[in-house]
Amino acid sequence: MKLLLADDHPLVLCGLQSLLAQESGFDIVGTAKTPSALLSLLEETECDVVVADYAMPGESDDGWRLFVTILNKHPNVRLVAYTAFAEPQIVAGLMRLRIDAVVSKGDMLSHLVHAIKAVAGGARYLSPVAEHALGSTSYGSQLQWLERLTPREVEVLGLFAAGLSVSETALLLGRSVKTVSTQKTAIKKKMCVHSDFDLYRHAAVHGLLMQPAPP
Repeated sequence: MKLLLADDHPLVLCGLQSLLAQESGFDIVGTAKTPSALLSLLEETECDVVVADYAMPGESDDGWRLFVTILNKHPNVRLVAYTAFAEPQIVAGLMRLRIDAVVSKGDMLSHLVHAIKAVAGGARYLSPVAEHALGSTSYGSQLQWLERLTPREVEVLGLFAAGLSVSETALLLGRSVKTVSTQKTAIKKKMCVHSDFDLYRHAAVHGLLMQPAPP
């Protein structure tokens, strides 16, 4: 099984390499410390599973944009989000986005091994911290709005929240501007908002931004 690893912290990356290299059947074919480096590796390196941090600094600090790009440009690659974020909103958003696995950095590293093996076999995986966050009873009612959106609409919402225009989103996703505009309108209707500002606030409040919601 060919793996690509990405994390901006050298010690974390070294630790991941050391752990995963000991696993029979795991072949680490590349590592990256920035989103652009990871995307370049994916263009030139054959791999089965990508393990990537959700928040790597670079030309964009937005993990959502990185993950959406991977999902759309490399649909056959399994994607494991390895993140320090354990907010229910972020975990729910990533799972709704069709990320194969979410592993919290607060869990034992052995869960990363379990996650990689699970997604390679076609299953999905949540580490204990991520699963606990997703099962939070205080978040249950808020999760309902996200479940009303299709995965494609979730992609568009997250990219809008990341600051991309309709045209930029269409280019990244390989869709027409008309299609993305229609999807954005559908999102507003489902979320009962009318303006772009209200849509942005709603996305921020529900964890689709890397920064706090605007006041």
